[in-house]
Order: sequence, then structure tokens, then C-alpha cells
Amino acid sequence: MRVLLIGAVESTEHTLLKLIEHKLNLVGVMGYQPEDIDRVSGYVDLSSIANSNSIPFQSFRNINDHYEDVVNFKPDVIFVVGLSQLVSYQIISLPQYGCVGFHPTHLPSGRGRAPIAWLVLEQQSGAANFFRIGDGVDDGPIYVQQPFQINEQDDAGSVCEKLFEAMDIALDDWL
Repeated sequence: MRVLLIGAVESTEHTLLKLIEHKLNLVGVMGYQPEDIDRVSGYVDLSSIANSNSIPFQSFRNINDHYEDVVNFKPDVIFVVGLSQLVSYQIISLPQYGCVGFHPTHLPSGRGRAPIAWLVLEQQSGAANFFRIGDGVDDGPIYVQQPFQINEQDDAGSVCEKLFEAMDIALDDWL
């Protein structure tokens, strides 16, 4: 199965390392390259990991402007992790096995933007969710969901640490 990963942040990097660890056939990594890196919280340049693992890398500003590039990777499945852009239906419908999205709240609760901030603010439990991207926002069927607890001492940094641990468990179980 040919896998393409699209993203830009620490959760994307974490997913990339797990996909490599589980020896999936990564045919490409497409990494968001913002005009101003300081304006992207948790930004990670994925090119060095891709290059050191002989995985083709391509940068983009708007993923929807790169449909032909996505087509050229010939993916059977696309992972979209850590990308705040809504991916077009044209791209979502391309791979045979669909697109896998990621979200850190206990879906279906907490869909949408700034989920880490809301988890900290509301002290809700979170969850590492990998789900099939559909027509709505963060609303497709869930493939795997690994919950984690948040307490009043947590801040964005500690919530992310808990999230990454939950991602490891979820991906190890699912992959």
C-alpha cells in the first residue's frame, strides 16, 4: 500500500516516525512551508526526516494548489496530520483507501480549530484520533481513538506530551 503523508507540525513528525517504524511504504511527504514559521505553533520542517529515510519530499503553501503533485505520488492512502487547511474533495477522493485525518480531542466532541488550547482551557479529556476524512470537519468514522486525561496543572506543553504518548499507543495498536 502506497502511503502519502501531508502535514506541518509536531504531530505530523510523530506520525511520520511511527509510519517509518512500522515500515509502511511511504511514497512521499508533503510539508507545509509557511511564509512566517514563527506564526505556526509547533512547526516542524519534515524534509530532513524524509530525506534521511529516502522518502521524496515536497513543500507547499496551499495543499489544494498541488493536486497534480498528489496524483503523481499515486497514493493508496493519504495521512493528513497537523494541517489547519481544509483539504479539497478532489484530493480526499483520490486515494483508493481514503484519507486518514487526525484530531486530539475526544471526538465527536471538540471538532475544529485550536483543540489543544480548548483542552487546556476546559480541562477536558483528550484523545488521539485517527479517522477517515469525509465531507465535514473532523467527523468521519474513527479508526482508532486513544484517550488521555488532562488535569488543572496541565498546560499546552504537558498536554502535547500526553497526546504524543496517546498517538504512540494508537498507532502501534492500529498499524
